[in-house]
Amino acid sequence: MIRAIRHRAGDPALPSIELAQKVWSAHQTEIQQNLGRPAFALRLAPPGSLRYRTARRLLGRSAWTAPTWPARLPAPWQSQLSSELTGATLIALDETATGIDELNATVASASPLTWIFPVSTHEAGDQPSGVKELVASAPPQADVVYGDEFAPGYQHLTPSAPGIHSMLSYNQLGRSVIVRREAWLKVGGLNRALGSAALADLLLRLVESGATFARSNAVVSWLQPPSPLELDALEQALVRRGITATVTRDGAHRAQWRVALPTTLPTVDILIPTRDRLDLLRQCIDSVRSNTTYQNYRIVVLDNDSVEPATRAYLHSGDVAVTSCPGPFNYASIINRGVAASAAEVIVTLNNDVIITDPEWLSTLVGYALLPDVGIVGPRLVNAEGLSDHDGITIAPYPQHLQRGVNYDWDDDFVNSIRDVAAVTGACQVFERRKWSDVGGMDESLAVTFNDVDLCLRMNLAGYETLFTPYVELIHIGKASRGTKEALDDHYRFIQYWNLGVAFDDPYCPARLELVGPTYTVRA
Repeated sequence: MIRAIRHRAGDPALPSIELAQKVWSAHQTEIQQNLGRPAFALRLAPPGSLRYRTARRLLGRSAWTAPTWPARLPAPWQSQLSSELTGATLIALDETATGIDELNATVASASPLTWIFPVSTHEAGDQPSGVKELVASAPPQADVVYGDEFAPGYQHLTPSAPGIHSMLSYNQLGRSVIVRREAWLKVGGLNRALGSAALADLLLRLVESGATFARSNAVVSWLQPPSPLELDALEQALVRRGITATVTRDGAHRAQWRVALPTTLPTVDILIPTRDRLDLLRQCIDSVRSNTTYQNYRIVVLDNDSVEPATRAYLHSGDVAVTSCPGPFNYASIINRGVAASAAEVIVTLNNDVIITDPEWLSTLVGYALLPDVGIVGPRLVNAEGLSDHDGITIAPYPQHLQRGVNYDWDDDFVNSIRDVAAVTGACQVFERRKWSDVGGMDESLAVTFNDVDLCLRMNLAGYETLFTPYVELIHIGKASRGTKEALDDHYRFIQYWNLGVAFDDPYCPARLELVGPTYTVRA
């Protein structure tokens, strides 16, 4: 969950508009400095806007330097089953049931306040460097401590907190993990029936138990990449959580899990805001009708004062339901009106410049949205050329679409997994209407931009995670309908509401990643 305070207009503790403007100005200045050349076009252009993208293309991409590997100190594991190393007991996993029983007994008899560093048979040949630093940095209140890791041809960057759904998709914390003996014993230790999957299962149970996790700045270096992900542990976790889902492997280190729909499909309203642009609207609606296997849905156009005769004729033709949303353009207000006029159990917001290409898109997204602890779900979006437009939104240090192969240079498990994220774009958001009501809908003071991000963050504060899936991919033309209105007032308000740049942390983005300029970089 996000640890933050959300201020509102009129709140005495609301940061000043002057402070918000300074934060935004400092962000733009840092962009220029990181580019290493004058970039005056980027000063006022919000990241993601057409002006920003154009300037980025003209200036070229910032140079990316691979992080420096920590010095390796290879040494064989000691022959004993466990050995003391700076307050940690090193345990190599014997995957037999008898071996796991012996390991659990070793932990039970270990000294109190000892850290347990479990490793699989795959990693048992060589001791990684950085373990001493990992143990030394462990805070006294933590149950589990983890850090980033490297191996030849492999790097794994960790977030500041584990995502309870991300952990079902890939080994988000990596293998550089130490567990406090008391926490290990509290959840019952390793499951003797799971063999090589026992370590992954232990971490999942610790997450589910509410154990305290802490990320260390220590970096652990290994001689080889990790062993493949164990699906048995993920399947057991889904059963424990009461989730009926199918799990399939996607590469060596990640899994796709898809939630089964209930026998009675919930009603779904697909809300499509528009002001004229009949060409886009018809293309979007036709793609929904041609490429949606889910049966129990209705399309509702949210009309924001369309004036063109062809558009008005279509909206009055009876081909689709229409909710009138008159007045100056305010995306939050338009969506709020659409949801208020709907009686559907599940709502989809869909931009009129989105094209549906995956017949299972709605079935998949609705399945995730029905999970009790999920507030909003969003898919991967690509542009007309097939380049990534949206792989979730990070706040590192300012809200921005993560785009695989565009501003994010690694084709890794993080970007390619179903995962918890700070936010997903309003171009396609799926949520239960009752959860929307729990948080009061969108904040209409954010008229043009960041209303979708703000909604996801407020859902999170209410106890609902935002989920991104790369396994649903839709085409998003982008900026085709509303143009490139910058709405700097919305930027300032968003900074004020969330005290951005001062007291905000995105727990789902790898902690050493930042996007200041056109490309994500790794902080030293």
